[in-house]
Amino acid sequence: MRLTQEIIRKLIQKEIEEAKLTKAQIKGRDKDAKTIKQSTIDQYGEKEGTRAAFAIATNIQKAKAKKKKK
Repeated sequence: MRLTQEIIRKLIQKEIEEAKLTKAQIKGRDKDAKTIKQSTIDQYGEKEGTRAAFAIATNIQKAKAKKKKK
């Protein structure tokens, strides 16, 4: 248990930087979100489905950017 508390403390102290999306990535995110929006709305409802679609699309764009860097 002590080890877990130490890990949590370190994670809280560590500053996590979020990658900023470029204009092209934002356009790609919007396109991806539009594509998956209906299925997420069916699954989560109108409000949460829209949020989920944009969250998923953002993660897709970040993964594509990370893959390009390699």
